Amino acid sequence: MKKLAELINERSTNQSKLADLANRIKRDAIYLETDEPNANVESNYTKYLETLTRNEKIINLINKANDTTILRNGMTISAALVHRDIVSKQIGFHKDLIENLLNRKASSPYHYIQSTENKPLKNLCVLDTDKLQNTLDELYVSYRAIDSEIQATNWQTEVNDQ
Repeated sequence: MKKLAELINERSTNQSKLADLANRIKRDAIYLETDEPNANVESNYTKYLETLTRNEKIINLINKANDTTILRNGMTISAALVHRDIVSKQIGFHKDLIENLLNRKASSPYHYIQSTENKPLKNLCVLDTDKLQNTLDELYVSYRAIDSEIQATNWQTEVNDQ
């Protein structure tokens, strides 16, 4: 038995290992006829395939656990991961939007086309940046809460990895 978090860490380690092995195999697979071939190529190729097979098993175990493990809020881990991803995208959108609005207001508060009264026209913003910032702050709190719940559950969930 392993904790779900341990399987997630193993998957991550294996993904790095796969990338490293693939690079070494590609680098060493071809050699000059005057050189000796690298003896590790076939061994690395075998390790690559074994690691890939192990990762497939790990990913299936993680997915099964994510689909069946229920958080305190009633969501499965899978649903919580999707929700966290959506909140993350909302955070990115709000950060970019606020930055864009504030930069535009600061860099050109007036549009220099003369109005009928012979004065510059002021740029106005349809959206309230203070309200958007409050929404962003709430999104950060929501993200941290769901992420903490997922992480805690990952360390509490036992998975049979046999």
